[in-house]
Amino acid sequence: MKKTLLFALFSSLGLLVASYLLQNADVPFSGDETHALKHALQLQNYSQELSDCEDCQWKDSIFLINGCYDIDTVPHYYNDELIPDGYYAITSRKDIYRTLCALKETNYKYILLDVALTQLPDGYNDYTDSIIAILSQMDHIVIAKSKNDYQWADKMLMDTIGRYVDYKINPEESGFAKFNIMESTALKMYEDLSGRKINQWWCLYTDHYALCRTTIIPSYFLTQDSLFCNSRDWGEQKLFADLSEVAQYGSSVYDFDNKIIVIGDFLENDIHQTIAGDMSGALILLNIYLNLVHRYHIVHWWAVIGLFLFYFLFSIAIVEGSQLWAKIPFWRKFWTSEIVQMLFEFIGWVIIFHCLAVLIYLVCNQVYNPFIAILWFTIVPKVYVTLTVKNK
Repeated sequence: MKKTLLFALFSSLGLLVASYLLQNADVPFSGDETHALKHALQLQNYSQELSDCEDCQWKDSIFLINGCYDIDTVPHYYNDELIPDGYYAITSRKDIYRTLCALKETNYKYILLDVALTQLPDGYNDYTDSIIAILSQMDHIVIAKSKNDYQWADKMLMDTIGRYVDYKINPEESGFAKFNIMESTALKMYEDLSGRKINQWWCLYTDHYALCRTTIIPSYFLTQDSLFCNSRDWGEQKLFADLSEVAQYGSSVYDFDNKIIVIGDFLENDIHQTIAGDMSGALILLNIYLNLVHRYHIVHWWAVIGLFLFYFLFSIAIVEGSQLWAKIPFWRKFWTSEIVQMLFEFIGWVIIFHCLAVLIYLVCNQVYNPFIAILWFTIVPKVYVTLTVKNK
């Protein structure tokens, strides 16, 4: 019995670590479908739920600046030729600079600048240099950048206040169902505003001594429809404005004090398909930040303890088999009945652990990946029986 308990102990600990590592990996898993279904059922309630939350008050703390209509055209040169082979559109650098100047004079809370500050051809960098200069004088700001090999206007500045917005699209997963928060704009916002920091210890990550995940299945609190297609018109409440308007009127018309300012394309050119419907990239980043604020990346210890006990009991069961349960008076008749054994034989571990995944999500809003556990409890009993027969 001592060997059985030791096996169950190490088996349970190993499964917990393996499941945690797989959860942090950039791979799709079956729990995503569960979470997507949950989103589909509760999507209409998210905005109301968040507005009722006393700790969030997003309506009074966020200001969106839309830059999709403020466009400049810049020539594109191929292999340093003198004649351009075409033109491409960028967000107006002049309006960005004027907007940043206006924001600098206010008591804003934070700025998320979801605009690519790439190096432009000679003769088009006048305002870019001015933007770099004013950004270096501002605090509490993050700039979106990509892992693609772009020529940034100022690499040192991007290394300092720039963070990634890239999302790894997997053929088996779509809809921004799983997001890696490490080195992301949302994480920098969270760490700057909360004073917390995610630290790594070997393969484990902690947020102020709390075990956390590096990938999350985001809840989309703010959706495109909830902001722009219903009765709450953010424009009328002066919580949403075009970039050119802010550049022109600044704080004389709009109140930026103690607000998170998000500058990006909210309506046209940066729209992505998510499990909550079509949504702008800047809004996705803002939702990831709100998930971190609500601590959806934290692993609940009582859920870990529950999983450990579940693994522990089933590890003992696959070694001792029906003999163990026969020793327990309460389970003797239940476990040894032909109906129960037939159900366990035909239902199998796949159904059991997928039901557990659904239960964990519904109870504690944690997405659990059952793949490792299913594989382990499917293979180990067969190996154990084979070795036992061989030894005899």
